[in-house]
Amino acid sequence: LNITLQYTSKMLMRNVPNILNHYAKNNTPPKLIAFGFAVYIRFMQSRVNDNGQHVGNANESSYIINDDKARILHAHFSKASGAELVRAILADETLWGTNLASLFEFADFVSRFYEGIMLADNLKQYMATVL
Repeated sequence: LNITLQYTSKMLMRNVPNILNHYAKNNTPPKLIAFGFAVYIRFMQSRVNDNGQHVGNANESSYIINDDKARILHAHFSKASGAELVRAILADETLWGTNLASLFEFADFVSRFYEGIMLADNLKQYMATVL
């Protein structure tokens, strides 16, 4: 999980410019980047342990989320769920420097993918339908 260290900053530096460039040339959501954002949002879902660390859970295993923005994301998860949660995270300019929810259908695509991830019994099979 070392690759996910400061995951939000990596998403901001690598993906947000690509999304904005995509929309400068197209008026359609970038499907695979939207899927990546849905996976990111699911990964960042956390609880706070007794040591004040943000802890995620997947496949019955826990992991520490080492991300300066984990507190902000945790606050979003405590206030909303589903499409409302996704829209709030994408709209948060303290995370992205811009309102990603304002991009044509981007929040809709991310929300659909997020819902699919949350409902999937087998994530690999779900991913195969997306990719």
